[in-house]
Amino acid sequence: MIYNIFVWALWFVISITLSSSAAIAGLLDPSGRAAHNCARLWAKAFIFTSGVKVEITGAENIIKGGSQIFISNHQGFFDIFSITALFPIQLRWIAKKSLFDIPFIGWAMRGARYISIDRDNKRSAIRSIQHSLKVLNEGYSVVIFPEGTRTEDGKLLPFKRGSLILINKATAPIVPITISGSYKIIKPNQMRINRGTIRIKIDKPIYTENMTKEDKSGLLEQIKGNIQKNLDELDAQEASTQKLTA
Repeated sequence: MIYNIFVWALWFVISITLSSSAAIAGLLDPSGRAAHNCARLWAKAFIFTSGVKVEITGAENIIKGGSQIFISNHQGFFDIFSITALFPIQLRWIAKKSLFDIPFIGWAMRGARYISIDRDNKRSAIRSIQHSLKVLNEGYSVVIFPEGTRTEDGKLLPFKRGSLILINKATAPIVPITISGSYKIIKPNQMRINRGTIRIKIDKPIYTENMTKEDKSGLLEQIKGNIQKNLDELDAQEASTQKLTA
């Protein structure tokens, strides 16, 4: 209990300091690069102070010389911290609109030029897709969670079709990401921080520029299938590790 109180208090101070820095950086650097660097430092601080370990396989599949679309399953808050902290490129998150209204955090997200999306408003969602395409054309990478929300038990949720619109319109490579174990760190409707290991697998890029619309139509389900396969393997790896250390 004391540990959790201490970490939450430390996170509050870190968040106020670095979100303010990101917001100011966003004013000084309209590209959002400086603000994202503040966000990266912020995420690294969260991971370090929580005692969480993050293991990444396939880091060589990240394209460092151009933009890409990262499509990932969504297990918990630490998905965002882990990817932001450990992916050595400029990222722009596609995040639900309500997050941008949160004081300090929302200011930082705006400063970093992250992309808000209102899935309940079709016209607004289309504008967000258009904004994402502009960001990709400018050379930045985009991250999207097709499930639209966090899982409560670690299981993969259905993928929303809105992601397919971005896939159909974009020519940037798609890089699937599978995350395992992060839902256990802070469980839904709880404040307790549990130490543990988050495993991330980055698949090889899928190049779509020469694909037809028909080819792309089944791509989202194909990616979902690959993520499910990876998730099963990562979960089995975690179970095996726990068995050995028990």
